Amino acid sequence: MARIRIKNLYKKFAKTTAVDHINISCLGRRVYGFVGTLRLRENNYTSNDTGLEVPTSRKVFLDNKLMNNIP
Repeated sequence: MARIRIKNLYKKFAKTTAVDHINISCLGRRVYGFVGTLRLRENNYTSNDTGLEVPTSRKVFLDNKLMNNIP
């Protein structure tokens, strides 16, 4: 089963830190969600995870293989 890990997800807009070094680990064939304010969930996590927004820094692993530089 595939495993996706996002390590040290960090996003900053000017002087505002939107996401502060979050670590997420997900197993394949499962559904995950986030708890928080609506604005935080929709804009920051999903935009960074889907590539709509470029995070300031993060490492993405698929089955323990670093995927940062793969388009």
